Amino acid sequence: MGKQYILFNPYSSNSTGESEAKKVLFYLSGASYEFVKMTEVADYADFFKTCNGDDKIIVCGGDGTFNHFVNDCHGVFPDNEIYLYPGGSGNDFLNDINMKAPCAPVKVNEYLKNLPQAEVNGKNYFFINNIGFGIDGLVCYDAEELKTRKKTAKTNYTPIALQAILFKYKPGNAKVCVDGKNYEFERVWMAPTMNGRFFGGGMMVAPMQNRLNEEHSMTLMLFHNANRFQMATSFPAVFSGKHVSNPKCFFFFFHDITVEFDAPNFIEIDGEPIINVVKYHAFRK
Repeated sequence: MGKQYILFNPYSSNSTGESEAKKVLFYLSGASYEFVKMTEVADYADFFKTCNGDDKIIVCGGDGTFNHFVNDCHGVFPDNEIYLYPGGSGNDFLNDINMKAPCAPVKVNEYLKNLPQAEVNGKNYFFINNIGFGIDGLVCYDAEELKTRKKTAKTNYTPIALQAILFKYKPGNAKVCVDGKNYEFERVWMAPTMNGRFFGGGMMVAPMQNRLNEEHSMTLMLFHNANRFQMATSFPAVFSGKHVSNPKCFFFFFHDITVEFDAPNFIEIDGEPIINVVKYHAFRK
């Protein structure tokens, strides 16, 4: 039986990443293990070379930690079995594969094959769940600011979203190029590309999306041409996926897409915010 390498970010969950990771020991028995700080792994390619074929890799954390892992690996993974032990403030990936925390480490190798990418401001990112453009990016930005001020690992996204809808966010116009076809939309509130069904801690943005379906690969959901009242009253339906029948929502199924706003906006990639973005390009190679 090989060794189990337990990867964790000591700064996650308000700097409780190590203590949270140690909870995985409850599920491990009979095998040797080693805790590895992700902040001290200079090059994952070199790290993987030290692993034997029967060694296992366990990534401890939520969506943000998982996203950092796949990007730090540059989307290239060894043949070793790779597991995710849920933690952190968001587990939309786990929810999408019909698992729920707390649970034993979940094998994720099949979900790491040919991950989608997004080009933002000249830089490429892999993403696990989604890339959000518009009010969802603003909400993630405000949530991170709130976590920093209050020094907490978790926050409630719903009141932040409602405040943004009613007062802060200004919808703009967008141009969308879907697999080579061009479209234009007015007063766009959000334009997320979904690899899974969920983001934002359980919002079922794309209930029809299947991350293992190669036929249409990804889903874009556009919420557009609505005033603040319409957006505020429609927003709760996103949690259950019932917004799909809303005439203000438009869906595309695609392999390659570019979304461009008419003014700089907020974006988020698996919950990690980026400011001053005009467009993004999402694709699979």
